[in-house]
Amino acid sequence: MLTSYLGVEPQVLYNDICKQLLQRIIPNYEFPKGAVEIVIDRFLYGDAQEKFDNYLATGLMRSINVSHLDSKQCPCLQAVDFIAGAIARKYRDNDDLYYNKIQHKITMAFEFFESE
Repeated sequence: MLTSYLGVEPQVLYNDICKQLLQRIIPNYEFPKGAVEIVIDRFLYGDAQEKFDNYLATGLMRSINVSHLDSKQCPCLQAVDFIAGAIARKYRDNDDLYYNKIQHKITMAFEFFESE
């Protein structure tokens, strides 16, 4: 899977990873009729934000509402940043100090860069 992303712009890779994660997560939960609410850290603006939202909606084939919020103002996003940072630190720096604190709560692993 990794080789298919060589030379791809980072935003395209990010969009695809988000879509694939959501495709795996959403089916595990029952949602009331209507749109799925997705909250994401705000780093995109204007056309890029609209393209991202449309890409997700098309890839998920269902109605979604995407909110782009500043993580400084959203404690839930701060928690997600901690989790992502703990996982990144484990694999990037070979430092599992924080990963060990959350490991028992991980219910789904996504080996995105598996060898083909």
